[in-house]
Amino acid sequence: MANLLESVLKGQGGGEYKNMAKEKYLILSERLFLLNTLDVTKKCLNILTKVVDNIIESNGDEPKYLCLKLSSATVSRRIVGVSGGQEFLYALGFSKVRDTNSSAFILEKKDVDLEHLKKCKEWIYNHDRNNDRNDGFIVVQIRQLNGRALIAPFYMKETIQDIYDFVLNFRTDGGSSEFILCAYPVVEYKTPEQLNLPISALCSKSNNDHGGSGGYSKKINLMIKKSNISNDNAFLNGGENANVTAFNEQLKLQQAISDRRASRIEEEKQRKQDRKKAIDAFKEDREDTQLKEHRRRVANENRLKSEMERIDKYHQSLLGNDTNNNANGDT
Repeated sequence: MANLLESVLKGQGGGEYKNMAKEKYLILSERLFLLNTLDVTKKCLNILTKVVDNIIESNGDEPKYLCLKLSSATVSRRIVGVSGGQEFLYALGFSKVRDTNSSAFILEKKDVDLEHLKKCKEWIYNHDRNNDRNDGFIVVQIRQLNGRALIAPFYMKETIQDIYDFVLNFRTDGGSSEFILCAYPVVEYKTPEQLNLPISALCSKSNNDHGGSGGYSKKINLMIKKSNISNDNAFLNGGENANVTAFNEQLKLQQAISDRRASRIEEEKQRKQDRKKAIDAFKEDREDTQLKEHRRRVANENRLKSEMERIDKYHQSLLGNDTNNNANGDT
């Protein structure tokens, strides 16, 4: 299941929840821990318990306990590399800091809240005791108005209202108004009866196990759209096309985002082609320059060789004249 979430997040080009209250991170981490095996989650929480204990026992005065370097295999693999681990560090008050050489999670001395840390430690204790997965769970992906997706696991016994509340608390598209949960093609969940349906009612049967019993599909997809009173009234008055139009507008927005992404890819491809052409032209110019330089050097060498031959002939003629003059003097 963790691999499933990771692959979905990569497909969305993101997935990291940022700038939330510590209490929200604690709620989020509880959900994300479901994506790990019990053994992985337990080992992660044991390490996090040690982190909390060290800070509490030192009263937050020991700097080495307030800095968790990602160069440490324990931090990078057994905390941050575990679903929910990074969110739990945020819940403790840590923040991620990067520089040119390394990255680390830092808890500023002024941000140390011992009472909150004690509550987090108590949460870990209760999580270990109350963690029961017999009901099974499933990953739910909710596409937001900006095209990005919220992704989290939910128990099958939870309701659509729980998904709605999760989106309301954790949505990252900047929206704060009321919205409607939709499933494909045009199925809305907005009445109390619909919102009280169990999540298992949304799942299609398959042969794949999702981590619990039941044989449901591993992931369900939902989307949100703006709650439009006029559209709702039009629908109640018989104007069924109103909701279809709103849904089509949502699809157009998603298509526009996809088109922009494709445009950026095409622009990057064109830039690479232009750069290759420029490099090829530079190589050709350089080869022409080198060829011209070679020809100039050969011409100079030939001129020098001709000049040396002319000088040698001149010297030989002078020596021949001297020899003849000496022979005439002897006679």
